[in-house]
Amino acid sequence: MKIKTRLRINALISLGVLVLILASLAWSYFEMSSATRKMDLVAEMRKVAFERIILRDDYILNHEERGRIQWNAKSETLKGLMESAFETFTNTEDLALLKEVQANYIATFILFSRFMKKTGKKEDNFIEEIKFTEADSRLIGQVFLRAYSLTDNINKLYESALRARTSARDNEVIIILVSLISGVIALIINSALIGKILTNRLTALGKGVALIGAGNFDYRIATEGNDELTALALASNEMAMKLGLSYTSIRSLESEIEQRKRTESALRETTEHLNNLIDQANAPIMVWDPQFRITRFNHAFENLTGRQATDVIGNSLQILFPSDQVEVSMETIRKTQTGERWEAVEIHILHIDETISIVLWNSATIFAMDGITPIATIAQGQDITNRKVAEEQLQRTLADLERSNKELEQFAYVASHDLQEPLRMVSSYTQLLAQRYEGQLDEKAKKYIDYAVDGAVRMQGLINDLLAYSRVNMQGGTFESVDSHLALGAALRNLSAAMQENGALVINDDLPTVQADTSQLTQVFQNLIGNAIKFRGTDPPRIQVSAGDLGHEWCFSVKDNGIGIDAKYADKIFVIFQRLHTRQEYPGTGIGLAICKRIVERHRGRIWFESEFGQGSIFYFTLPKC
Repeated sequence: MKIKTRLRINALISLGVLVLILASLAWSYFEMSSATRKMDLVAEMRKVAFERIILRDDYILNHEERGRIQWNAKSETLKGLMESAFETFTNTEDLALLKEVQANYIATFILFSRFMKKTGKKEDNFIEEIKFTEADSRLIGQVFLRAYSLTDNINKLYESALRARTSARDNEVIIILVSLISGVIALIINSALIGKILTNRLTALGKGVALIGAGNFDYRIATEGNDELTALALASNEMAMKLGLSYTSIRSLESEIEQRKRTESALRETTEHLNNLIDQANAPIMVWDPQFRITRFNHAFENLTGRQATDVIGNSLQILFPSDQVEVSMETIRKTQTGERWEAVEIHILHIDETISIVLWNSATIFAMDGITPIATIAQGQDITNRKVAEEQLQRTLADLERSNKELEQFAYVASHDLQEPLRMVSSYTQLLAQRYEGQLDEKAKKYIDYAVDGAVRMQGLINDLLAYSRVNMQGGTFESVDSHLALGAALRNLSAAMQENGALVINDDLPTVQADTSQLTQVFQNLIGNAIKFRGTDPPRIQVSAGDLGHEWCFSVKDNGIGIDAKYADKIFVIFQRLHTRQEYPGTGIGLAICKRIVERHRGRIWFESEFGQGSIFYFTLPKC
């Protein structure tokens, strides 16, 4: 490949990376803006729905005309927001939720309007004087259920908009990082190849020309490829061959002189061509003599420093460096006189406007025929200032992500912890209501109360599981040397009742001693074995726990003979609160495997499974050895 072509590739790579980053930023901005608008709209819907519930409760308690008017006004506001949402949301699932919101809104509006019409305006609004008939109670119960469903669907819509915005932000970071890293790697590789070609080939060419010029006409310069330097080497070899053939006679000598002139002319043309290539190269290229005076300075170097070649040639290299970097830079440059080659040396270059660029250098020193005396040093650089800035930005972004994750964990812990008390109050008062009016409620009312109590209990279970999930990182213990047999034994003791009830048998191979959090390793074994017992087949559960040495890590496996898992759920089962079966089929909240994954990742390991539906499953997880 021609050197000129390689230089053009460098420019095209830079342009492509820039275009890709700009396109990804524009796309991400559009996606983030759309998701933010949706979130704001759903947040307003949620706020109005909550205010509408407050006004509904106020009217039920007081039967005031003011409450009715305000409730109707909030209903109209919520209706307008829903119409705007139908114009904004395009996703099929979101539109389905919106239709459910609309259906619940219409139901609550009709039912509560019927209740307000039936009760009318009361002269005295003391709470103790309000009497509800059985029909009123049923009507209010229907309103409450529809209002709960309305609020729940709005919350799901808000979560969907939040996921869309989070996804857009993550995609932006990933695209930019991938584009930047791949572009930088391509530039470095191409620039390194160019630098290596120029320095190695020029050194060989200079040595060969010097030997041929000294009269060693049998010497041949090595040739490779079909670029400009190869043409120059071939011309030099041809010159040497012809000089050797014509050296024995005067006629031959005259012919040799003539040929040398032609060859020298060709060499000058080739040298001029090479000089043009160097001058037009995108990468800064510079040559200095043994006294560290600048002898060559291409256009890319002019752009890098803001100085003209005519102004710097003949001057000391010191004029190119910031004042506080002169001694350090010159100390590095002096080492080239002993033959030291630069592969990737960073040196700061001062622009005429006082700005500073960070340049990555490759160099080669050209020696005289004795192989000891340095003649010149050629260096080719790459401006990596933008890359350094990008690396710093990447570090800041990673720090921000880490801080954000910690804040989310803290939020999940605080939110789930603070929800415990009001949830207990809902459950307790619902049970008190059932006890106080026992014998006065019909079957439907009892069923509704049972639903409320069951919902509160299930919600409390979800909150407790969420607390456990958030505590994996926040309240995890220290890592210590743990005998895996002890952790497995503790898990089996915790599961002894379930094992006895289901006739389960657990066997294990020899297990290693690992560095881990003892309680969390016990929890991983307990969750995996507990799932194997819960999702059993028609035969009694048979579970085998094993471990294998992978060199740098231990790989544990828990094998069962249960109902198995369809491979299409491979990404779903480790997600928090994701379930593959109904609660009637298999109780639980669906957080056990999510906690296992979080614990294993805290230990810098991996977790996955292999299974065929109806043929049992094998769950694997790894723990590093150090």
